[in-house]
Amino acid sequence: MNSKKSGFTLIEVLVGLGIVSVSFLAGYAGYQDFARRQILETSREELKSNLVYARHKALSGDSASACNALSDTLEGFSVTFAASSYTISPKCTGGANPGASYSKQVNLPTNVTLAISGFVSPLVYKTVSGTNLSSNGTLTLTFGPTGATQIVTVTAQGVVQ
Repeated sequence: MNSKKSGFTLIEVLVGLGIVSVSFLAGYAGYQDFARRQILETSREELKSNLVYARHKALSGDSASACNALSDTLEGFSVTFAASSYTISPKCTGGANPGASYSKQVNLPTNVTLAISGFVSPLVYKTVSGTNLSSNGTLTLTFGPTGATQIVTVTAQGVVQ
């Protein structure tokens, strides 16, 4: 009797597993790189959006009630920067602090740090126009594990680039 067995040999199975493993590892490494870039880019876009928000709030005179409750007037909105966070809050005449209920604190993702150059924190968006900057300021976001950076520029007029 002539009986043929169908199936794969051990060598064929090992070669197939090797090809699948290499493909998986290449895809996984690419995904990890993509995920890291997205964390940094998302942090940059959120920072830009929040700076535009602070500028808009200042120019519109929004949240004046925060200062009025303290018998003060709104001078603008300040953005105070730390290495891993930043806070947006109204700035009132007389130096009164309207409190946390009128502030917005943003914590950066793990491994993302923030550095400023060209100005000293806080950045103040004034109600009339412009900022407390005499020239353009730069905010640099850095992703620790890779050293990748993203830059946000704020002009003396308050435009976020």
